[in-house]
Amino acid sequence: GKLRWKNRAGPSDEMVLGNARMISRWPVRGGAAIREGILYFAAGIWPSEGVFVYALNPRTGKIIWKNDSSGGIYMGQPHGGASAASGVSSQGYLTVTEKRVFVATGRAVPAAFDRATGNFLYYHLQANTRYGGSLIVVSDQFCLNQGMAFNRDTGTRGDSIGLGAFAAIPGGVVRTSTRDFATFKWADMEMLDRKGNKQIKRALAPSIKATITGLGENLIVAAGHAIAGGKDKVTMVNLKTGKQVWSAKIDGTAHGMAASDNRLIVSTDKGVLYCFSNGTAKPSVL
Repeated sequence: GKLRWKNRAGPSDEMVLGNARMISRWPVRGGAAIREGILYFAAGIWPSEGVFVYALNPRTGKIIWKNDSSGGIYMGQPHGGASAASGVSSQGYLTVTEKRVFVATGRAVPAAFDRATGNFLYYHLQANTRYGGSLIVVSDQFCLNQGMAFNRDTGTRGDSIGLGAFAAIPGGVVRTSTRDFATFKWADMEMLDRKGNKQIKRALAPSIKATITGLGENLIVAAGHAIAGGKDKVTMVNLKTGKQVWSAKIDGTAHGMAASDNRLIVSTDKGVLYCFSNGTAKPSVL
């Protein structure tokens, strides 16, 4: 439990009132992600006050690169085609690929940065005013954000597979929602353009669908199963068959889940922490 290092992500120790407590003027709401031994995170939510995207060594805290200019971009705004000085507002977990760092921006679409240098690449806010969310899932050539597929290299919008919770699986994605459970596979599909000409388009094709409801809050994948959380319950589903393996009642909505060592840890918005495992046992309260 000894402190190894700490990094003040903002330019000073100024504080403001946030969520009924005193917080940094540049809170770290760009949730940390690690890839190949490098830690990525972002701080700052008001572009005019500065947004900071970092890559650093998690063992030493040494900064590898820092982008401190993405909060000062003259760009298209979501209202009426206007342009103004604005930028990226980091709100949600970062997602890292071989070449890109994707920063979730709350209710808007993801922004992309070069993983090697930290250079800002794109943020198509004006073209996607009705789309976006705080969760990014990378699969195939795309990143999914609130069920909408965006090309990873360009940020161009593709097709939607609906709202819910998402996770990547080999060759596709799995989605749970309040209405159903579904898996999708990537395929090169023949479609017609507006002029009636045939074209090949990379898209998600439905694979399995099952009527398992009330699971739109959180989702993870482990050992060939989808584990989904909703209001007052958590459920495991077999990815190959779409059949429910088990379901358990919990107190509150499942917002945090992790699987390890044949155990499932679930936390809820009521402050309750659950541990599930194989076999039968008498539940104990700590």
